[in-house]
Amino acid sequence: MAIIDDRIHFINAGFDYPNPEAEVVIVGITPGKNQLENGYKSRDVIVASQEESLERKKTYAFKGLRDNFSLMVDSFGVKELWSIETCQSIWNEDFGKIDLTSLIKEAAYEDNNGRKDPFNEADMIAKSDKLNKRFINGFVKDCKQYSKAKLFVACGHKVYNVLCHLKEKGIISAPIIAIAHPSNNNKIRVEYYQGKIEKSLIECKKDAEEAKSIIHDLSVRK
Repeated sequence: MAIIDDRIHFINAGFDYPNPEAEVVIVGITPGKNQLENGYKSRDVIVASQEESLERKKTYAFKGLRDNFSLMVDSFGVKELWSIETCQSIWNEDFGKIDLTSLIKEAAYEDNNGRKDPFNEADMIAKSDKLNKRFINGFVKDCKQYSKAKLFVACGHKVYNVLCHLKEKGIISAPIIAIAHPSNNNKIRVEYYQGKIEKSLIECKKDAEEAKSIIHDLSVRK
């Protein structure tokens, strides 16, 4: 898919500020369709403070993906890392332990003859001046504030590859794990992580084994 800068547009989600207290940073590509429709109704949102930004994240970020995400990371042992019963609590009372963010913090979409198609190609960021500028001035800049982060969770391998590149450059220091994107389109992978199906999904199996090993090491050191 060729990215043409003239067709790339952005809507500010109001997720401007990172959470510097976050122990786990959850990273997607860009706020997606659910957030675009439910969170800010295709209008730019301007927030005046970190508190307001974090409250918007708590209400809207990862909307529609939270249950699947919690099931996935519970299966990896993240709940043991925090000594909590389930990662469902990170959306409520334990929200301060995480940050929800994206490589592109605004909702990015490609205008195809009036149709807004959500942008979902992380590997194309470097090939678009518009996207790369927002990536550098947004997410990469925010990484400096994640001094307390113990773990980065990449939603999808495209995001994982970008985070690994940042780690090689010394921008990220914490371990990184990859999970399948927690959308309902990946339901079979969610069930695999839960141990509900035996189907051999090699990518999922490798991700799960690596994630469990990393989280076990973190739990031992805490």
